[in-house]
Amino acid sequence: MRRRKACTLKGMPLPRITFMAVLVVAVAGCVSMRPTIRQPGSAADALTRSWRKEVLRHGRDGDWLVIRGYNSADHLVAIAGNAELSHVGILDATNADVIEAVSPYVCATSLQTFLEKADRVMLIRPANADRVSGRRAVEKARTQIGAPYDLLGTVGLPETGKFYCSELAAWSVGMDVDREGPDEVLHPAAMSQFGTVRFDSDSQPVHK
Repeated sequence: MRRRKACTLKGMPLPRITFMAVLVVAVAGCVSMRPTIRQPGSAADALTRSWRKEVLRHGRDGDWLVIRGYNSADHLVAIAGNAELSHVGILDATNADVIEAVSPYVCATSLQTFLEKADRVMLIRPANADRVSGRRAVEKARTQIGAPYDLLGTVGLPETGKFYCSELAAWSVGMDVDREGPDEVLHPAAMSQFGTVRFDSDSQPVHK
C-alpha cells in the first residue's frame, strides 16, 4: 500500500516567517521577477487540466516538477533566489501524485492539487534516469513522508533526516545533500542543471 500523508494548508510557523523575512530584506534590492497573476476560475481550471495532461504525457516516475507557486513561502523563496521558480516535487506518475517537502513535513499530494498551486510548471527528467531508477526514486522519497522540513538547510545549515523541497528531490536520485554553506543550498530554479527539461508551461514541450 502506498504511504501517503496529505499535505496541509497550515500557515508558515512564526520562526520561519521571521527567519525568511530577514533573508528577503538582504536580497530584495536585486530582485526582478514577473508577478504571480493567475486567477481562480474556469480559465485557471482549464489551464491546470492542460498542464496535468502534458505532465502525464511527457513525464514518468521520478521526474521533477518545478513550479512557481502562489503562497508567501513560494514568493520568499523566489525572491531569495532572484528566480521565477520557487518549489519542486517528485512526480509519481503511476499514481498521479507528487511527493514534496513543505513546512512542516514531507508529504504526498495529488498531481491536480500540486498544479493548482502553480503559476508556471517545468518538468525535468534527472540525468541518466530510466524507468527503473525513476520508480526507485519515488519509492525512496515516499520513505521520507512525515520527515520534518529542513528550514535551516535552506540557508546552508542542513539537518540530517530533514528535507527542504529541492534537497529531497536531489536526495531521491542519489545526489549528495547535507553539505553545509550558503553556496551549497540547492534552489529549485537550479534543478534544470541536473537533468533535461521535458515540458515548460512557458514554452512548448521540449521532447515528444
